[in-house]
Amino acid sequence: MTDSRPMTPRRMPLRIPLAMHREFSGGQAWKFIMPVFFAGSVTTATGLTVIPNDSIILLGMVLTGIAVVSMWLPGKGGVRLQTAAVMLIFVTGSGLTGLALTVNPSNTLFFWGMVLTGIGIIGMWLVGKTGPLALGIAGAFVAGTSLQATGLTIAPSDALVMPGMILVSGSVFGMWVYSSR
Repeated sequence: MTDSRPMTPRRMPLRIPLAMHREFSGGQAWKFIMPVFFAGSVTTATGLTVIPNDSIILLGMVLTGIAVVSMWLPGKGGVRLQTAAVMLIFVTGSGLTGLALTVNPSNTLFFWGMVLTGIGIIGMWLVGKTGPLALGIAGAFVAGTSLQATGLTIAPSDALVMPGMILVSGSVFGMWVYSSR
């Protein structure tokens, strides 16, 4: 039985080209991405609890980061210069954060990891969006992430962490408002 309703943007299947020119529906992505995300979560939890080991935690964080980018990419229609740059920033930030929290404890690595991860996250959201509201939300998110990173590392201070958390939370709400209008 076929569906006779017209295809609307919300109902149209997302298609992105993969290697060897096969088409891959974004709706099918979960079959491949969810196991990676699950493996990353379980590996991180294992490294934190059952087999306390920083290398296992780092591996889990890397797998989770790859899964996050993989969940995001199908909705953007493939890898272009802008999406590749955002992915590189996010993965670099995640990697630095993972290193700083595990095998190479360092406030400097943690600071830059947080800042780059924040820029990568907001960059992923910002792809395809324009206007002063989107830029304001992005600016508040980066400012909040930077305040948190500074208050947790370079200049430990709850007075920096708290406004940073408020800015990030407000930005996340702003993302929802922007997407809902």
